[in-house]
Amino acid sequence: MKALVTSCGRQDLLKKTLSSFLENQHYAEITIKIHEDRNISNSEVDYSKLEDEHLAFTNGIGQHASIEKFLSENKAEKYYLHLEDDWLFENSYDWIKASVDIMEADKKIIKVLCRKDLVHKNKKFVGKYTTSEGEQINMYELTKWTDQWINNDWYGFSWNPGVTRLDLLSEFMPFTKWEQYLTKKISEAGYKVIALEKGVYSHIGEGRSTHK
Repeated sequence: MKALVTSCGRQDLLKKTLSSFLENQHYAEITIKIHEDRNISNSEVDYSKLEDEHLAFTNGIGQHASIEKFLSENKAEKYYLHLEDDWLFENSYDWIKASVDIMEADKKIIKVLCRKDLVHKNKKFVGKYTTSEGEQINMYELTKWTDQWINNDWYGFSWNPGVTRLDLLSEFMPFTKWEQYLTKKISEAGYKVIALEKGVYSHIGEGRSTHK
């Protein structure tokens, strides 16, 4: 599987993201590509553990255009792992395998989220996922809720880290400028987003605005 990391000059956070992602897990079959949206030095980031890593400078085209570029370059892939440069990973179980298993069982699932501090307010229980170690983890479908902060409805999909069906997501290119409009279009198309109750990553970029 290929992984896309969208980054925007926050090298200290990117370093923490990559280090924690690689810790305690073996991702031999994952190729990481970083789309850095600023033409700056990457001297703060240690790439020594990423033999197959490729850094792409996208010269200020923005997050959505960077994602579109990645999807267009990897049309043959069914799934991809979406990451950003401001998350801390715990990796307490093989959440990537779990995500693929869940999507393989339901072709209408476009993404699986494993966020610790899930901010989405409305969700419905849809079953349990059993890990290879026998642990059962609750699964929830994210349903519509009104986000008071943005004064708009949210339907489940987001650019938070997670395994995503590349083939389904590509249907919505070019992406709208605002994430909440994209999430509505995805929901109206009948696609679902599943959240695993046992989260493995948390947000560390609060207050650090992205490059526009």
